[in-house]
Amino acid sequence: MKAFGVQPHQGAQPLATRPLARPTPDCGPAFRDMLAQTLAASPGELRFSAHALERIEGRELTLTAEDMNRISEAVAEIARKGGREALVLTDQLALIVSVPNRTVITALPRDESGERVFTNIDSAAVLPDPAVKG
Repeated sequence: MKAFGVQPHQGAQPLATRPLARPTPDCGPAFRDMLAQTLAASPGELRFSAHALERIEGRELTLTAEDMNRISEAVAEIARKGGREALVLTDQLALIVSVPNRTVITALPRDESGERVFTNIDSAAVLPDPAVKG
């Protein structure tokens, strides 16, 4: 078959005879389970990616309910202003957040973020330290 001067790659099989890829049972959670979990989360709830959770837990950092509220409010404000990918700085963490998905993509201790460069963000929020009254 030579259409428009294009020849099939040597050894290529027609689509009808290619074996179909089938998921293996040990390949992780099923798509429907992940979808159900995502839909079950309330729309305004801030979520954390597995990577972000691993970073927070691995460094033994904690987030209080007050921290979560402050971060969530900052993400809501960024969303109102049209932000899509944001850097949120708390007193202890630097978080990269997918604003439309309300998902923390990654996290690192703020003291480790001093000489880091953050790219592909369009918004930033610097949250004041709640311990400092001002």
